[in-house]
Amino acid sequence: MKITNNAFNDINNGSYSIIYGVVFGIIVTILFSMISALLLQYSIISTSSMKIVSIINLFIGGFFCGYITAKKNKHNGMYIGMLSGIFLLFFVISLGLLFQTVSFGLINLSLFLVKFFGLALMGSIAGIIGVNTINNR
Repeated sequence: MKITNNAFNDINNGSYSIIYGVVFGIIVTILFSMISALLLQYSIISTSSMKIVSIINLFIGGFFCGYITAKKNKHNGMYIGMLSGIFLLFFVISLGLLFQTVSFGLINLSLFLVKFFGLALMGSIAGIIGVNTINNR
């Protein structure tokens, strides 16, 4: 099997688009978290629902992450979107490990699985949408 130069260009384009998408997803997640914090400040959101709101913010960031990655990559939308959503999750988890003490248990495992499959699903759906949207340029 002969590997052409185009194969290497596809790999580089995919990795750059994943990095670009994950950075964009992080920015969107931070923006939605700031909006949630403002809503919490003015007591529109209750404190007890903040865990759910933070997961929804992460899913919104994962959607934009998958969309931008697939839009930039221009093919393999479902695969590249899912991969970028999972990379976003591992980035968020690594930040969480740096700034808080971690207790491993069944609740944390189930929360991780919800985030993992949710971000993979959101990234996949957004990747399909991102690849199939028409570029107006």
